Order: sequence, then structure tokens, then C-alpha cells
Amino acid sequence: MPDSGYDITVVKFGGSCFIDLDDYTAVAGYLAALVSADGPSNRRAVAVVSAMSGTTGRLLEAARTLDPGLRAPAQDHILATGEMVSASFLRAALDARGCAATDLWAGQNGLGSDGQATRARIISMDPRPLLDALRAHRVVVVAGGQATDATGRVTMLGRNSSDLTAVAIAAMLGVDRCEIFSDVPGVFTADPHLVPAAQLMPELSYRQCAAMSLAGAKVLHHDSVRMAEAHGVRIECRALTPGDVGGALVAATGTVVGTGSGRVAVVTDRRRLDPIGEYGLVSVIDTDGRARSSVVGLAELDSVANALHARLVESGAPATEFVRPKRRSNHSDLLTRSGAPDHSGGDPA
Repeated sequence: MPDSGYDITVVKFGGSCFIDLDDYTAVAGYLAALVSADGPSNRRAVAVVSAMSGTTGRLLEAARTLDPGLRAPAQDHILATGEMVSASFLRAALDARGCAATDLWAGQNGLGSDGQATRARIISMDPRPLLDALRAHRVVVVAGGQATDATGRVTMLGRNSSDLTAVAIAAMLGVDRCEIFSDVPGVFTADPHLVPAAQLMPELSYRQCAAMSLAGAKVLHHDSVRMAEAHGVRIECRALTPGDVGGALVAATGTVVGTGSGRVAVVTDRRRLDPIGEYGLVSVIDTDGRARSSVVGLAELDSVANALHARLVESGAPATEFVRPKRRSNHSDLLTRSGAPDHSGGDPA
């Protein structure tokens, strides 16, 4: 592990953190406060960002109208633009605040892949590009979910893989903590959008969290959890809420993924389709990571999950106070829209 001499914070901001353009300004305020000139001169931040919420789907939809048989290498290059734009927007917001920042894309982040399009694996990590950038800038913004293969081609690490980028950067910089920001303050005993009684899990093990992800929970990329365990990186999941000082944001109570005992969790997965009908999976994840799954009709999925949760998880304060309705960014079609941009402020159809 390199000894950079810097006090480095590694953070990741998911697509739900960027609904409106003003959100980039708010996140820039949070980062600027982290590395404030009033603090230690060696304080630095690496911020990994996802594309604006809804961008990936819009890009895929547009590309498949041009080529219904869209090939994986082309898909990687198209989808990578979403994170690149997001990184550049955040860098611009930081520049506007007078905070010395730069943005790095695939080929500049030190991550090398095996070359498998759409689901590439990280096979090498070189901290030198990041350390060079940190010497010249207080904040380095990194486009998430992407690496380059031996030929220099951009490869994506899979859907929702910005978590993996952030943990990999923490590991290769020798940082023992990585903060993951989204629209919820941590990992819950069930999807709080579907199970109102879901409870925040104050601490859970790497094994349980990885099992939840593999079962279909949209919590953390399972490879990010495995890498965190391998390199001793603690993951803190946090939510962002509006602050009242300088446009910055404050972090809500976070969940630590470490070696905690956790609680039983109920996970639903709607992605399974059957030739006869539509089915999903309901999985119960024990604290030791063991999963018990049942096939359930999609029409019954939510009610079964709520009933299981009520039976297996002790009652507590409902999680609805943490949960905001899922939204797509008003700018998610920025790279695909035709004609003049719509500044009406409404959600896209």
C-alpha cells in the first residue's frame, strides 16, 4: 500500500444524488468542506460518481434504436459517457467554488480489466495516476464503473459498479474506509420502498451483504463487498440531506459493513421471467450469509415479502422517514434528446 502522506477520503455518489443540476453544486459544497483550506493542508478527497439517475437506461434505449443487436463492446463505450459527463459536471461545480479539482476517466484511473465487455473484472490497480492527480488537486473526481483492458479499450465493470470503483480506489490508496452515498442511509432489512417496516441495519458482515446483493438487493455491488473484505476496507453507506451552510450537504446516519452480526433480511428479485408466467424470487438472508429462496408470482411478491419480514424481523420504527420516491433526473436524456432542451422542470415521461 502506498504511503502518500495525504489524509485521503474516498467517497462515491450514486445516480440518485444527481437528480437536478443543482445537486452537483450541493455535492461540490460537501466535498469543498471536506478539504477546506482552513483544515490540514494534506487533506484530499477522491469522489467516484455514477451517471445521473436514469441516464443508463436512456442511452441503452437510444443505442438499440440504431442497432437492435447492439454488441457488448459498443455498449460499453456508449454507457461510459454517462459517468464521464457526471464527473465533468461535478468537476465544473468544484471549479466554480474555487476548489482545485480534476476529473479522471477510464484510462486515467489506474484500473486495468480483463477485457470482458459489460462485465469486466479488475485485474490490476496502479495508484500512480491518482497520486499524481492528488498532488496537484485537493479533489479528484473519478467516473465510476469503468476500466481499460490491455489494448486501452474502455470496459464497463457491470451495472451499478461505481461502488466497486470506489472500493478499488480505497484499496489501492491504502485507505481503510469508503463512504457510499445514495438516497437511503444504509442497508435495510428489506427494500424500504416495498416494505414500509424495513429497518436500518446498523452493522452487517461482508458475507451477509454480498449474499443480499447476489439475491437481488440493490444495496452494494457484490464484487465491491468482496474486494472490501479482501483489502480490509470498511464501507459506510450514507444518505445526503440538504444542509443550510454554503449549499453543502450533511450525511445522515450511516451503516457500516464490517464484521457485525446484522439481522435477518428479506430480499425480492423481480428479474426472473418464466415462459408460462412472470415470477420473482423472495430470499431470506441469514446473518451468516446463508440464503433461502422461494419462487413467487410477481403479483404476490410484495405481499409475501412484507409478510415474511413481519414474521422474521422484530418490529421497530418504520423506515419511511428515510425514503424518498425513486426519481429519474430531468436531465437523464441530455445525451439523447432531440430538439431544444425542456426546462419545464417536470419528470420525463
